[in-house]
Amino acid sequence: MDWNSMIAAFDAKQNLLHSLNAYQKAVNTAAIVSITDRGGKILYVNDLFCEISKYNRKELLGKNHRIVNSGFHPPEFFKGLWKVIVSGSVWHGEIKNKAKDGSYYWVDTTISPIFNDNGDVVQYLSIRTLITERKDLEQEKERLLEDLTGKYNDMMQFNYIVSHNIRAPIAKIISLIDLLKDECVNHDDNAQILIKYLIDSALSLDEVINDLTNILSVSRAENQNIELVNLAGIINSVQDNLETQIRESGTSLQIYIDEDAMNFYSIKSYVNSIIFNLVSNAIKYSKRDLHPSIIIQAKKIDGRLMLIVTDYGIGIDLGKAGTDLFGLYKRFNFSKEGRGLGLYMTKTQVEALGGTIDVSSHPGVGTTFTISLPVKNND
Repeated sequence: MDWNSMIAAFDAKQNLLHSLNAYQKAVNTAAIVSITDRGGKILYVNDLFCEISKYNRKELLGKNHRIVNSGFHPPEFFKGLWKVIVSGSVWHGEIKNKAKDGSYYWVDTTISPIFNDNGDVVQYLSIRTLITERKDLEQEKERLLEDLTGKYNDMMQFNYIVSHNIRAPIAKIISLIDLLKDECVNHDDNAQILIKYLIDSALSLDEVINDLTNILSVSRAENQNIELVNLAGIINSVQDNLETQIRESGTSLQIYIDEDAMNFYSIKSYVNSIIFNLVSNAIKYSKRDLHPSIIIQAKKIDGRLMLIVTDYGIGIDLGKAGTDLFGLYKRFNFSKEGRGLGLYMTKTQVEALGGTIDVSSHPGVGTTFTISLPVKNND
């Protein structure tokens, strides 16, 4: 080899050495690194290992990783780990460790065997990244999920109690009051007034219990049957149910349904209820001395059903309504009868189907509700 070749080879080795040093510095800065012999005795730890474990280098060298064992993982976990790396394969997983001060930390760990020229495993290189914050968030998420599941089960139990144990006595009370009304038909006006108050109170309580039962029954859509929905059929059914209101108010219904939005799989009763509430509200809140005009449109966009219901009624002051628009028992026009349940139930059912509902409205101009629902076509 001539002199120039030797210089070139030396420069190449120097560049490689600098590159390796830069790589090692980057790894040591970002990762927890250790090297052990075949038996697991620690031969090398970097500064970050000492910083996170709270042990100094002298306390770690010559020991094995049991020094940071948290006791969280069963013995089978580490037996499986050793089985992988002894075979010459790379092991990757998440380990919970315990620092010298008793605190715990999680690390995403990769352990790679180091081979000699004969292909034998002589050492193991471990590179870890700290993931304690992510694991804490995951555990908090699991705790919240368990808590929500427990509350949901309690709510379902309460729903059962309301449906079966409370409604029956209320029905008996209403029947008894009717009998009392017949018995007291010849009594003075004060007795009749008291009986009327009793009837009104009992019926009001029955309405509240019925509302509560309906609200709780919508809390989980997965308990309902998914079936083929024909949108034209749903709208015809709504028109039949509202036939009296439509006829007496002179309501005009314009319906535009794209062919690919006509049939889809969803919860039929929810879709029916959503359209019923929006159409009945449009009729109820129409302008005085003006026949209600309602437009229903349906189209498919990016695999979702877009259902748009527009009316030209009295409109809603969204600035005043704010976030209460879909609130339970929230009313914004007291000149019309209602309990403030329709929009709440509509939003609840839309969200139970995994959808969203948006509203655009101006007082004196009208209102448009836009509903986006995930659907599956009858392919």
